Amino acid sequence: MGTAARRGRPKAASRERIIEAGISVGLRNLTMTAVAAELEVAEATLYNYVSSKQELEEAIVAALVDQIDSPSSDIAHAHDHLVELGARIATVLRRHRGLTEAVIRHGASAAITTRAQADLDRLIELGLDPDTALVAHSELVWFVIGSVRVESDEPAGPPVLSPPFRDALRKYESANFRWSVDAHVLGVLTALERGSRPWATGDDTATG
Repeated sequence: MGTAARRGRPKAASRERIIEAGISVGLRNLTMTAVAAELEVAEATLYNYVSSKQELEEAIVAALVDQIDSPSSDIAHAHDHLVELGARIATVLRRHRGLTEAVIRHGASAAITTRAQADLDRLIELGLDPDTALVAHSELVWFVIGSVRVESDEPAGPPVLSPPFRDALRKYESANFRWSVDAHVLGVLTALERGSRPWATGDDTATG
């Protein structure tokens, strides 16, 4: 019996399996060497399906973004839709360490922009004008990313926080996350409804 037979057949490589292996390895630990080891294939084999680690990371981000379920179509108000969307985004971000940084790096990727456009279209269907939908969605996404990074002790916000304050903030964000999202979304929508349009005036504090 040969060596290959004793060890069993190596796992077959494909783009889909490489992405799955990348998710299993984790974005924080992602290297082509680690993915090849996970699949039990030669590292050179991976390059038949992805041209670089960067392409693989972008493909992993696309696969994980696809795991974010859209809020129920039964939700009839933009505010409620945004709060539920925030909770669902956070669920996926928490499940995959390193995803917040990867989303920031690949924010202009086709997968993220396509998903964002779908979210915006739904917010417009729920009665928001396009500018309000864009700002509210952007504020929500950045708020959720920042909150999850604080929870997981990733760099976010002020660069220096003493351990007691950092731990207290992380505990607060975790226990009150949905309330925090609700309050943030409400504040953003209220400001926009009052006529605040900083992108139009160039004044970050401008209100109508």
